[in-house]
Amino acid sequence: MPSERESPYTKEYQKALKHNEDVINQALQIMNEKHISNAEKIIDDIINSWIDVDNFAVLNAFEDGIKLGLELGRLVK
Repeated sequence: MPSERESPYTKEYQKALKHNEDVINQALQIMNEKHISNAEKIIDDIINSWIDVDNFAVLNAFEDGIKLGLELGRLVK
């Protein structure tokens, strides 16, 4: 069952998450070195906009999966 599936906290997920954090911290450090006063806000805006895009993609994939499941259910009858 999907609700029983393991969370995506695999080694690959942890590695990707660490890389993401490292890149964000590196960008923030460079921006701070350049005395960009609103560096943290810019980084937060980038992260939040990406979350919005990602959520949209996930929702669309979920909707497509439901539609596909319903269509397969009709074909199996």
